Amino acid sequence: RSYRLYDDIERDCHAYGVLNKRKLAVIARPWQVDAASEDALDVRAADLVRAQLENLGVPDGANPGAAIACPTNFDAVCYNLLDALLKGFSVGEVMWDTDGKEIVARELRPRD
Repeated sequence: RSYRLYDDIERDCHAYGVLNKRKLAVIARPWQVDAASEDALDVRAADLVRAQLENLGVPDGANPGAAIACPTNFDAVCYNLLDALLKGFSVGEVMWDTDGKEIVARELRPRD
């Protein structure tokens, strides 16, 4: 019951505006994945992680930030996880799938 109080706070117009401004400031920052070294295995690992983050999505029905213009899917995931600014934590369930020979994360579903 105590966490529902935070949902009430977020429904306040001023609190929502302040929190949304912080969330948008975070996802506006560029992100990149760098290889640990020039070794072929490190470069391949970095490419794999980069592809995973670019393709990771949030289901439309569970995405409160759907109206927010997010440059990448990873930004939409981060926007949803930034509920932690108010509550102190955020929970997302990773939905895994296979893509040929690799196991990949398809989406991250926000959870209460």
